[in-house]
Amino acid sequence: MNKRNFKIIISFGVIVSAASLFFSSCQKKNPSLGAFPSASFTSAAITPTSDSTAWNLELINTTSTPSIAYWNIPGIGRYKGDTVKVVIQNAGNYAVQLTVAGQGGTDSVSQTINVAQDNPYTVKASFKSQMLTPSSFANPQNLELISTSLFSKSASWTVTGSDGGSIGTFTGDTVKVTIPNAGAYTVKLTATGNGGLTSMATQVVNIAQDNPYGLDPNGIFGILDGSGIGLTQRTWIPNRVVASCVVWDSYADVLSVVNGGGGAWWAFGAAEIADSTGRDGYLDDKYTFTTGKSMIYNDNNTVYLDGGHSPWTASGTLPAPWSDYQGTYASTRDSAIGSSSQEIASTSTPTPISTALYNVVPALKPWGSGTFTYSISASGGAMGLGTVTVYGVGAHIGLSDKSNTVEQKTPTLQSATYDVLKISTNQVDAGGTYDEIVFGIFVANINNYWGFRLKSYR
Repeated sequence: MNKRNFKIIISFGVIVSAASLFFSSCQKKNPSLGAFPSASFTSAAITPTSDSTAWNLELINTTSTPSIAYWNIPGIGRYKGDTVKVVIQNAGNYAVQLTVAGQGGTDSVSQTINVAQDNPYTVKASFKSQMLTPSSFANPQNLELISTSLFSKSASWTVTGSDGGSIGTFTGDTVKVTIPNAGAYTVKLTATGNGGLTSMATQVVNIAQDNPYGLDPNGIFGILDGSGIGLTQRTWIPNRVVASCVVWDSYADVLSVVNGGGGAWWAFGAAEIADSTGRDGYLDDKYTFTTGKSMIYNDNNTVYLDGGHSPWTASGTLPAPWSDYQGTYASTRDSAIGSSSQEIASTSTPTPISTALYNVVPALKPWGSGTFTYSISASGGAMGLGTVTVYGVGAHIGLSDKSNTVEQKTPTLQSATYDVLKISTNQVDAGGTYDEIVFGIFVANINNYWGFRLKSYR
C-alpha cells in the first residue's frame, strides 16, 4: 500500500467516525416520565386546644413517588399539601379523597374517616331573648335578642312571622327589634366563627300583646304599606316634581337639592318632568306595598332610554340602534308609545318604535312588571329613619339599574337596600293630600348617592 492510498484510508476512517458520532448524538431520546403514582394516605386525630388552633384531624400523604397532593372533604373543604390540618365541627363519618399528581400521571384514593366527637372549639350558635317595654314611636322596640354563641366572630339574624312575612334582618351580638303585633315569630341566628365556619340556632318567640308604638303612622313601618293609617296596602309613584331623582356626593347634598337647594351633579329638571315629553317611562311607574310584605311593581309597559348615557343603555350593552334612542318605549308588550321625546339622540330624528325593548333584550325582563317581596328595618339607616330592602332579581325602587354595589347592565342581583332619607306627611298638590318618601341608595363602585322621591295619596 503506498502512502497516498494509506492517507485516503485514514481520512475516510476519520470521516466515518465523525459521521457516526454526529448521527449518534442526533438520535431521538425517549426519557422516562417517571413511575405512575399510587395514591395512599394516613390520618390522625388531633386534640384542639383553642378556637384559634381548632384542628382536630391531620391528613398525611404517604404516596411513595414524588407528587403533589390535593385533598377534598365534601362539605368541609379542599386543601393542598403533603400534610394538612383540618377543622371539623361535628362528630360523624367523613369521606376524604386524595388525588396525587406526578410526572407519570395522577391517581386518587378515598377513605371514610370517623371523627369521634364534636369539636369543642368551633362556633356553636345559641341565643336568648327578652321582652322590652316600648315607650314611644322613637323607642318602639319590644324584643331584644342576645347571642350567647361560643367562639362566634359575628352574628346575623332573621325574624319572620307565622305567615312567613319578614320582620327584618339584623346584625350584631345584641339587637333590638320592633314587632307590631302579638303572635309567634321565628328567630334564626347565624353565628360565624374562625375560618368562615357557621352555626345556626332557631327559636320561636311569642309576643304576648300588640305593640302600641309598633306602627308609627308617620314612620316607615306604618306609612309604607298604609297599616299605620288603617290600610292593607299602599301604592307609591314617582313624584313629578323638580329633583324627583337626584345624584350627588352625599345624602346630605341629595336632601339639600330635594329641599330646594342647587348644585347637584344631576337631577330631574323641568324638561325631565314635563308631561308627555319628559321621562314618562320612569314617572309612570307604580309600587304597591302590602301588609303581607309583597311589593307589586307595575311599569305600565314603558321604559325610558337615555340615549346611551347609562351603562345598561350604552352601545355594547344594548344593540344598535336601541343604544342611541332617547325617550319612552314599550317594555314588555309591543306598542307604539306616542311620546314626542322619542328620538335618536345623535340626530334628533323621531323614532316611533313599537317593538318592546324586553323582547329585543330578554335579559332585561326582570326589570319589568312583577311581584317581589320586601322587609323593613324601622330604625337605623343613614338618616336613622330605617331601611327598606326589596328581594328578587329585578326588584328596585327608582332607577332600576342602581344597586348597593354597581350600576347593573342587566338585572342579576337578588336584593337592594334603600335608606329612608326623609318622610313628609300630609302634603297637598292638585291631586289631593299625599305623603312623600325620599329613598336613597349608595352605589359603591361609582361612589354616587342617589335619591328617589315617591308619593302616595291618602
